[in-house]
Amino acid sequence: DALLSVRASWGVARGNSRTSFALRSTWNSSAGIGILVNSGTIPLSTGITDSTDNLEEPVEVVASGPPRSGTCVDYFISFPGSRCRLVWDLIGAFWIIYDSLSIPLQVFNPPETYFGLALDIVILSYWTLNVPATLTVGFIKQGNVEMRPLPILVNYLKTWF
Repeated sequence: DALLSVRASWGVARGNSRTSFALRSTWNSSAGIGILVNSGTIPLSTGITDSTDNLEEPVEVVASGPPRSGTCVDYFISFPGSRCRLVWDLIGAFWIIYDSLSIPLQVFNPPETYFGLALDIVILSYWTLNVPATLTVGFIKQGNVEMRPLPILVNYLKTWF
């Protein structure tokens, strides 16, 4: 676990009055990914400013990862917001746009070309590989990232069938 020390201020103190807010219990627990604060409340100054000089003490933030299964499969499971998954989904969005334009044109029997056939094979391969690719991405459940293979499979079967 990485320990980060964060100094932040939400304003300038007006007199001696200070404002605090309580953290949700999820933020104080050790389950799931996210930030965990060692205290239950963070003191805030009143007013608005860009200054960070008036914070009483730094807030310690602990970065913690989601629970894993402890098997070699964990290496292949990525976070739902990872850059690799974003690129994969953007490619899928492009193929959806292409399909939504090209499939209706099949009514007019366009001539078959090698480029068109190659593109159809690439698109079919993408959608075939998308099933196992989806099974290797965690998902968010009740505010926590689930990264264990069996719950990912169960979630996939529940949401897609």
